[in-house]
Amino acid sequence: MIRIAIISDHKLASSGIAALLQQEAAFEVCGPVNFEDWRPLLPQMQPDLFLLISRRRGSLPGQLIGQIRQVTPRAKAVFVSLVDDEEALLSSLRSGVEGVLDADADAASLLSCVHDVSKGEIVISRDVARKLMGEYSALVSRTTAITRTDVLTSREIAILRLIAEGETNKAIARHLSISEHTVRAHARNIMRKLEVVNRVQAAAVALRTGLAAS
Repeated sequence: MIRIAIISDHKLASSGIAALLQQEAAFEVCGPVNFEDWRPLLPQMQPDLFLLISRRRGSLPGQLIGQIRQVTPRAKAVFVSLVDDEEALLSSLRSGVEGVLDADADAASLLSCVHDVSKGEIVISRDVARKLMGEYSALVSRTTAITRTDVLTSREIAILRLIAEGETNKAIARHLSISEHTVRAHARNIMRKLEVVNRVQAAAVALRTGLAAS
């Protein structure tokens, strides 16, 4: 059983998401609780994963995720942004969340994200990745960045292309007929070789070097 805490500043959205997750036998849902009440309640919940649902803009979501992590450092985090704000998405990525979804995500995407994150996946939806490409493109504008892909093997290039398309490790494993463990190992090697810190930055390299269609 995976214990999920829902923390939100939007009662209607959080109630709907809680009802959706409660339909899954593998999930035990705690909350929703609002932004003012989570601190005393979260230690009692002892979540394996927390879902932050927010309509706040700017860096506030990332700051809040950092505060929650101090209380439950072992819990995985999924951020659902209810507004179209790149800085909110970026702030959540900087905080180290394992999953990021935007307001356009449907129920199936949300369930898939929570399941995958609970299994150790890092999930950034395709729409979120596209929104952030412009921000991360600056990180690979140098000549050294453009030639870095020469150090990748053919299998790593194939995996990088699928990462740039927003595919999860599970989907990549299915496409290439390899195990998820192997995909994770390749993804770590790709990020190390490209000198990036997450999948969005790796995808930006793929786009800028022509390995993936923009």
